Amino acid sequence: MQTSFASTLLRWATGITLWVGFQAQTSFANDVVWRPELIQAQGVGCRFGHSSDPNQNAYVIANGDSVSFIFTRLGEEFRTGRTPNINLSPCRIILPLEVNAGFYIEEIAQTLTYGIVKSRGVQAQLDFISNFARRLPNGRSNPNDLSQNMANAKAFFPAPQIINEPMAILPQPLARIGEDSRNNSPHRRFCNRERSRLFNYHSDIFVRINRIKPDASIAFSVDGLDLKYEMKMKVKRCRGL
Repeated sequence: MQTSFASTLLRWATGITLWVGFQAQTSFANDVVWRPELIQAQGVGCRFGHSSDPNQNAYVIANGDSVSFIFTRLGEEFRTGRTPNINLSPCRIILPLEVNAGFYIEEIAQTLTYGIVKSRGVQAQLDFISNFARRLPNGRSNPNDLSQNMANAKAFFPAPQIINEPMAILPQPLARIGEDSRNNSPHRRFCNRERSRLFNYHSDIFVRINRIKPDASIAFSVDGLDLKYEMKMKVKRCRGL
């Protein structure tokens, strides 16, 4: 990795930073332990790996109760959609985390930071969806949890508009679990008084481009990088169970 790229990443992170792909480490934050060494990702624009991997184009920065995913080519690495003029760049991330005994995940808040420069004649869209679920012994997510706490956000850029936006933030509604002592409620199922428990944090990010005119141009960039996705998690002590 070049020095300029490393310095840019450092400007995007504060406090204690951990680089996935440089060495497997774990971030401790109060009652939460991130497990970046177990991250799973699908998509040509989100290759998390070792820094010696020439195809690596995505990085994780864990800092306390927050985690950031930084992409260098998510807005560039596309596959063709159902029609030739539509290009897609999807990224699916699963990041495990461990919540200590007596606590549960109360809410997650996310933002997507991006910059976009585009001409007329090209339509673009950014989407992201996220939730979390209990992690099963085989590493998969409990299917009963995946329908809970779903949150999503979208940004749309019409084809007739010329856009030159160096930095913009797309916030996502909070995904929350409220206190509820009823049997089989999300709160009761997610609370864990006896031991630490692993969860999977899921995030799907999509970049869609539709070139109405073949010569139209578009580029995503923030501070010399591509896109930055941040998630902040809040845990709360289990009560009333």
